[in-house]
Amino acid sequence: MAEISIDRVKDIVRRLMEEMLTLYKDEFKQACTKLLRGERKVVRYKAPDLNLIFDAELKEDGEVIVHWEPLEHADIEIEAKAADLDRIMMNKMSVMRAVMSKKLKVKGSIREMMRLSQMIPVMQKAYREGREKLSKELGIDIDKLLEALEKM
Repeated sequence: MAEISIDRVKDIVRRLMEEMLTLYKDEFKQACTKLLRGERKVVRYKAPDLNLIFDAELKEDGEVIVHWEPLEHADIEIEAKAADLDRIMMNKMSVMRAVMSKKLKVKGSIREMMRLSQMIPVMQKAYREGREKLSKELGIDIDKLLEALEKM
């Protein structure tokens, strides 16, 4: 495998998020509209191994916007290494197991987390499709990329 860099992995994460939101725009909007009932929420994701923080703004109308610079306030913060987030999104590790093993740290209202966790199936489906598409498009094996990242 070619030499990897943190910046390269960050770029792949950005492209994957854009792909997810493009492929599943309507599904995300429908899920957000149903769950949020006109409220706006911000979920902050932290991947410390990538030195990456980004916010997913779930707007009142159901639109989801990713901000690569953190917004002023996040309702919920989720922190995990990139490989652990991948395992959760690929359904290789449950959210509960990740939290119990301290591979996933969550801050915020338990009630809000439970409500928003209902979006996980849509997120996982979008992630799997986006991951597969990007892997083919970029000619990379994401599993090997994540293994290399964990060894860095």
